[in-house]
Parts: sequence; C-alpha cells; structure tokens
Amino acid sequence: MHICIVSPVEINNRESWGGIHTHTEMLCKILVKLGHSVTLIVPSYSETVGVQLYQGIHIITINESQSKVANCMWLRKEIQSFLSLHNQNSFDCIFSEGNAGYELMKEKSIAKLPFFYFIHVPSFMHFYNNWKEVCNLRIFISYLLKTVPKILHRILFWEIPLAHFSTKVLCVSVLKAKQLCKFYKVSPEKVEVINNWVDINFFTPDDDKKSCGRKRFLISENTLVFLGVGGLWRPKGFHIAIQSFSRIVCRIPNSVLLICGSGKEEQKLIRLVKKKRLENKVRFLGKISHSELPLIYNMADIFLIPSLMSEGQPYTLIEAMACGLPVIASKKGGNIETLGDAGILVPAGKVNAWIDAMLELAEDSEKRKIFSKKARERVLNFFSEEVAIKRFQKLLEKYNNKVEY
Repeated sequence: MHICIVSPVEINNRESWGGIHTHTEMLCKILVKLGHSVTLIVPSYSETVGVQLYQGIHIITINESQSKVANCMWLRKEIQSFLSLHNQNSFDCIFSEGNAGYELMKEKSIAKLPFFYFIHVPSFMHFYNNWKEVCNLRIFISYLLKTVPKILHRILFWEIPLAHFSTKVLCVSVLKAKQLCKFYKVSPEKVEVINNWVDINFFTPDDDKKSCGRKRFLISENTLVFLGVGGLWRPKGFHIAIQSFSRIVCRIPNSVLLICGSGKEEQKLIRLVKKKRLENKVRFLGKISHSELPLIYNMADIFLIPSLMSEGQPYTLIEAMACGLPVIASKKGGNIETLGDAGILVPAGKVNAWIDAMLELAEDSEKRKIFSKKARERVLNFFSEEVAIKRFQKLLEKYNNKVEY
C-alpha cells in the first residue's frame, strides 16, 4: 500500500523530542517493515525543507515559523503538498497523528480513502491537566480566559469532527477509547486500541549498561537509585517524588533520586530540592538523548512515574518496564492498564502513600526482582513491536485484502 502519514512533528530533528515524535517515527518504521511505501508530511521549524529519504521513509518537510499544530497556514500547505503527491501517485490510506490531518478531512476528492485518526490524549483531559497548574489568582484568570476557550475550540471544531469523519479512531489505551466513545459520541465499532510499543532489543535489561552508567555518573554499586524521566512541568508530579524522597532518605541513606528531562518547572524543582536540603541526594540530569535512555534506565533500581494527570500511555513507563525496572506509578489513566500487576500503583499526589510504596520497594530486594521480571514479561506480551505489527496487519487487511505480507 502507498500510505501517507501527516504529523505535527519532525522525526529527523532530535532537538525537541517527545511522545508524538516517538510514536510518529515508530509508526513509519513499522509500516515500512510491513512492506508499504510510506510518505510522511511534517512542518519544519528549521532550514531543512523539501523531500528527504530517512530510513526508508519519504519525508516531505514544509517550512513553518509557528510551532503550533493548529496553524492554518501550515495546514493549507500540507493539503497542497498532499494533493500534489496524490495526483502523481495515489495514496491508499491516510494516518493522522493527532489533528494534523484536519484540512484533509475537508477535501472531497479523497473522501473515500481510509482515514486513521490517532488521538493520544483527548483534549478534554487537558481541562484537568492545565487545572493542575493553577496556583494563584492571576493564573486562574488566565486559565479561564485563554486556556479554556482554546481547549473548547479544539474539542468542538477539531477533534469531534475528525473523530466522526475518520474510518477508524485509534487510541493507545482502553481507557482513552472508552472516554472517547462517551464524551465524543463515537461508535465503539469505530474505535480501535493499538497500544504504544517499544523496541524490546533496544530497551532490555543490561548489566554492562548498569555498570557503565554508574561509573559515568559517579554512583556506587551499593547505592539505591530512584529514577524519574519526563518533561518537567507540574502535571508530571516530580515535586511529589521529591517531597516523598525527602521523607525516606533518612531511612535509606544510601539512596539517590535522578530526574531526567527539562521544562518550565525545572527551577521550581531545584528550589524545592534546596529547601529540603537534598542537593547531594537529588540530581537533575537534563535532557538525555534517546540513544542513551537504555543506559539511564539500567543504572536505576526503581522507576517513579508520579503523574498528577491522566496520561494516555507514557513511553517512559513502557521503556522502563522493558529494561526490567520495578515501577511505582500514579493510579491514573493509562498507567493502570500499562503497569498491571508488574509494580505498585499509588493514589496521585498522596505523599504519604508514595512514601510507603517507595520504602516498600527500597527495603525488599526480592519484591523488586519479582516486579522486574513481571515488568519485562508484560512488555513482551503487550507492548512489543511484534505485537504492534500484528495489530497493524489486521487493521490494514480490512481495507486492502489484496495485500500479501
């Protein structure tokens, strides 16, 4: 099949990287592995524009100065590029990462093409996520006047129309699929769950990486390492991890907390660490390249994902589980069905509950080993590339019975 993917992010520019970048790249790669011809249309916020061939993916980059998905100028350029390519060599189906395919929905000439809409976190969840950032009157007023209208516009004029137009709406978790059917009134038959997945050979338990990582960051072998990875903004809950860690460090003196990532909350978190006098116990590693993540995961003993928000299905959680890390996660959103019985689920934001869970794993090495084994097995069974390939095969066979894999 000749497949077009439209996405709001570049995959060959690693300066800014997140969940949508990861998903777009892995979606392209998996479709190429299945033998399809894949064209990816993305905006470029650098000087790199035009046509490129990247790991078997034909990438069409359109110059754009505004780094916003809902940018009408880029969307108009996108539809022009799509129609030009479609007229030369017809596409057989379209995948839209989030709302990137909005303008394509309006094009009558492609109305019969199968259109697959990947919605990772529906915008109604951002009411809650952004509310978590409200901490004073000024921000509350800004939230009411700026954030709420933007979210409502995105829901009413982008997501609901796209969901009803699509041939299939693809969600990364059962929870998000159910929420979509309930709030957007989408038929359950139209919604399909395809979980996020990782490369289990890249993210794998590795004692050599553990030793190498600890030497690099000057961490002794007998130190117990807690790890958190993700964007540093309030809904990610890293302040909860720091507050909880400050209360257990006297019980576990040979422990450290490593935080990987960057974001607007970073300076507040650094001030919190100083306030708690944990400068020698909490270390901010900054942005870590994707290629180095297996080393970071492997040198840790316990992974923390203290989200205050209801996430879709965090890649960091699956990556840590694939590396055999025992996990403590907030009992929110996609964390619940992703982790299953392979770790400890804790009420979001409850510091005392987090303290108890962190002490429970810190003081019980046998339990850590059990969760480590379960975590790896769970990824192999549900979140591996092999599982994803089967799901995409099944999805595409419905719309192209002549394709042989």
